[in-house]
Amino acid sequence: MTLDSLWVYAEATDGVIDTATLELLTKARSLADNVSCFFAGDADDHADLLGEYGADTIYAIEVDDALAGVPVAAAVAAAVEAGNGPDAILLATTYDGRDIGARLSVKLDRTVLTNVVDIEVDDDTLVCTEPIFGGSTEIKTKFVGEGPYIVLARPKSFAPESADVPATVPWLSVQLLPQDRGEWRRRCLHRVSLAFTSKKAFGISGMGSVQLSPRGVNTSRPAGSVNCNRNSPNARPAVGRW
Repeated sequence: MTLDSLWVYAEATDGVIDTATLELLTKARSLADNVSCFFAGDADDHADLLGEYGADTIYAIEVDDALAGVPVAAAVAAAVEAGNGPDAILLATTYDGRDIGARLSVKLDRTVLTNVVDIEVDDDTLVCTEPIFGGSTEIKTKFVGEGPYIVLARPKSFAPESADVPATVPWLSVQLLPQDRGEWRRRCLHRVSLAFTSKKAFGISGMGSVQLSPRGVNTSRPAGSVNCNRNSPNARPAVGRW
């Protein structure tokens, strides 16, 4: 027995679909009769590859310059609440995958299982395998209650295999609540990823942490701290804007 429908979050890096996405699509084909993807941005260039690995539909979600979490989670949650969602949602354990999975769990009031290394169907639900105790033991966790079931799978858990399925690419509209719009705007204006030339550039001798804020960057270390604002010659924005 398989589920009726399953959605996979498709991710791309530098315009190339991540291998973890192809792995999830391969696994999804054994779990559901209908496999679709949802993608942050225009997915036309990726339709052939995602279709090759099993996606029959790819939902493109407009995100503009925002980070994916807020608009993608809002669009998928709106589709579910309108009765157009899947039985289960698979995401890779990546930064965006964890962000979107957590937001969907809150918006839809559904359980999310993380660090999953295998998935199987039991009647009309999913059973996930998760390693514990440093990988020395594996446990199986079964979803109960209403779907969609949200699963965060560990990359490299499944071998990618092509299936050659033609895919269509409709757009999935983003419906943001007022609180979502405020958070989306803040994340657009203040997101930044820093490429540090070296620890010495910030006077860090040991392990440190980096905190991002609208005013700049605070890099802390066990003994003392160093403040670096956006005008510092040592801070080099790699993506985003201040």
